[in-house]
Amino acid sequence: MNITDLTERFKQEEAATNERAKQIQNDALERLTNACNQQCNAAESTLKNALESSLKLLQSAISENTFAMNQQLAAVNKDVKAWTPRLTKSIKLGVLYPILATGLVCAAAIGGTLALLKSQNREYVHMRPLSTD
Repeated sequence: MNITDLTERFKQEEAATNERAKQIQNDALERLTNACNQQCNAAESTLKNALESSLKLLQSAISENTFAMNQQLAAVNKDVKAWTPRLTKSIKLGVLYPILATGLVCAAAIGGTLALLKSQNREYVHMRPLSTD
């Protein structure tokens, strides 16, 4: 065997080795791509299921809260309807009636004073002219 035959043989083996390495790399890359796709699909389905269950939980919580708030609103409306006349009456008793009572007492005092002055003899009241010396 001569050197050119060996060189040619080494080149062929090198080409075959390079081709085999490329094939191994391509296979490994394909397996990695498939594994990544499987993991992404699994993560996507897990996330989708988690989001759907969270959405269902949120919807049920919202409906429960809505029901409770509507009940509270109905109770508040009932209380407002029941307490509004009482509040009006309390304001009348606490503010308006004392003012009216004070006015009536003052009017009675003024009227009584005027009646008393008219009914009494006023002879004891003398007015003298003012003497200036």
